[in-house]
Amino acid sequence: MLGAHLARSGQDVILIARGRHLAAMQANGVTVRSRQGDFTARPRCTDDVSAVAAAEACFQQALDVARRQGALSWELRAAMSLARFWRGQQRVNEARKLLAPVYRRFTEGFETADLVAAKALLASVR
Repeated sequence: MLGAHLARSGQDVILIARGRHLAAMQANGVTVRSRQGDFTARPRCTDDVSAVAAAEACFQQALDVARRQGALSWELRAAMSLARFWRGQQRVNEARKLLAPVYRRFTEGFETADLVAAKALLASVR
């Protein structure tokens, strides 16, 4: 979802997928449905894992933008994306150290989808 938002804002985004997911994203783009409105973005999609360094840089950039803007919910989403990415690379300590402090800054809304997902992700990197 974060990649779709970045692509929509004009950022150069590469999404990594495989098989039928890659084919669907290349054919149809990435559709985001939210309370703020639905949209479809068409970022570049590949199965070439050499794009991993670029993907990590995009997650870091999203974190930086969210922090500069003081957008805690967007910071959480970016942190979750990077934490999932790192978890997939067996970098669970880094994932936990990134996500836990962002999650702890919330004082309400723990029943929302983002915070429920963040709590589950934290549990998976303990």
